[in-house]
Amino acid sequence: MAHKIKVGWVVRDINAVIEYLTGLGLVDGSRFAIQRMVRGIDEVTFEGAREFSAAIKDAPYADIYHSLLGQGAYNLHMLDGGLLQMGYYFRGRQLLRHRLAFFPSPKLSAFQDETGAYLRDDLYLGSAAMNTVPIPVRFDFNADRVVSKWPHPDSHLSLGQFEHCRIPVSAPVPPLVFADFVLRSFYNIDIADGLPKNSIFFDQTIAPVDTEILHLMLPRKE
Repeated sequence: MAHKIKVGWVVRDINAVIEYLTGLGLVDGSRFAIQRMVRGIDEVTFEGAREFSAAIKDAPYADIYHSLLGQGAYNLHMLDGGLLQMGYYFRGRQLLRHRLAFFPSPKLSAFQDETGAYLRDDLYLGSAAMNTVPIPVRFDFNADRVVSKWPHPDSHLSLGQFEHCRIPVSAPVPPLVFADFVLRSFYNIDIADGLPKNSIFFDQTIAPVDTEILHLMLPRKE
C-alpha cells in the first residue's frame, strides 16, 4: 500500500516541533531535521546521525541512554533529560519505514538539582514522583511485513526493552502526532494543545487480525 506524502512535509513538521518547544524554553539541545539521499532512499534524519542501531539493545537502559546523549543522537534533548528521536525513510513519496523514540532520563537528574523550580511548574509533575520508573517508548513502521513466530504488525508501539512487546498501531505515525503523544503522556496537556495542527495522514496499514486485539487507532483525516 502506498503512502503518498511529500518528504519535505515530514521535515517541516519535525522542525515545527523543535521550534515550538524551544520557544517555550523547554529544550536543552536540539538537532533539526534534514533530508538526505542514501543509496536511493530519502532519509529524514538529523545532521551527524547514524542509523538508529539495535546494537546496544541488550545493555542496561542507563547505558543506552547515556550513549545516545553522548553521541548527540536525538532531535530534542528536553530540560528534564528526555530525548526524542524521529527518523523516516522514503522511496520517492512512499514511506518505507520510520522509527520514533522517546528516552526519558534514567535518573531525572534535573529534578534532583532543581526540584523546587520544576515543581512550581506543573509541566513535569508526572515525572517528578520518586517512584517513577523511566522506560523507552518507540513507534516503529516497516512497509515490508516481517514474518516471524511472534506478532509483528507493520506499525507498532514498543514499551521498554521487552523483545516481543509490539502493540499494533493503525497506521504510520506522523511527527506531530508522535510529539503530541509524548507531551500528553509524559509532560503536560496544555503544552500539547499548543502544537501545530497535524496535516499528514498516512494510509492505514493494520492487518484485520490485529484489529481483533487491543490496538491503537491514529486520528483520521476529517
